[in-house]
Amino acid sequence: PAWQTLEKYREHIDRISGLHYLIKNPFILKIIVQELPRIVFEYESKGGDPERFRLERNDIYKAFVHGWFEREEIRLMNAGRLPTTGEVKDWFLEFSKELAFRMYDEDCSHVQYTPSKGALFGKKEENDLEKFFGNANENISIAREGAPLRKTPPNTWSFLHTSILEHFISRYLEEDVKNRITNAND
Repeated sequence: PAWQTLEKYREHIDRISGLHYLIKNPFILKIIVQELPRIVFEYESKGGDPERFRLERNDIYKAFVHGWFEREEIRLMNAGRLPTTGEVKDWFLEFSKELAFRMYDEDCSHVQYTPSKGALFGKKEENDLEKFFGNANENISIAREGAPLRKTPPNTWSFLHTSILEHFISRYLEEDVKNRITNAND
């Protein structure tokens, strides 16, 4: 659902705690305009109290990513490229988290990728970015298409915005901490 009037957006921005601070960033404002109607609808349909509704940056990014993945799943389905097994949105998420953490680990916000040229002196040339940008694995190609990435010539990849990269890094780290706690308790 989308709202048709500016007043409806203003009403919710004024009412929802935390939004005034967030809309100062143009990229987040764009996401809020796109995702706020759905977030509010879902909250109110669960019987949430409108006076106690609070949104944080992470909530907005999760809604944006969820919407992005849904649209990409539909696009791939319409193109006849959707795999018959597995939950493709999970692939998009795992791919995005893994790539974001790898970029964080390498301290970069974009990646230049040149495909491996094959065998050199009888040995396959190793390119550790092949895992993310190679086309040998169809599932990885599909996951990459579903991720919120942009490609700029000649072969440079980045997330749509640095804050999206940061969001996936935080989700990766959050999951890593949860797994470590679970493993420590076993």
